[in-house]
Amino acid sequence: MKKLMMLAALLLAGCQQEPKEPQCDQLCWQQQADAEWKKEHGEFQTPLSPEHEQEIYEYLKKHYPDTDFNDHELELGE
Repeated sequence: MKKLMMLAALLLAGCQQEPKEPQCDQLCWQQQADAEWKKEHGEFQTPLSPEHEQEIYEYLKKHYPDTDFNDHELELGE
């Protein structure tokens, strides 16, 4: 009976562990996305235009209202 209880505990402990495959899948996905980005855009991101930067700040203000993004005013060159 004692061996049966130990075997059951061992099997239950083994079933509770999460498989490591999703981590590998995510790592592979990240590496693939990184390679695609570098192929399309080069090694480094190009600087944003002032208009695009303003769009990003507006998005951040809208979706994260309790942050310092609300205090930001971008001066667009005219």
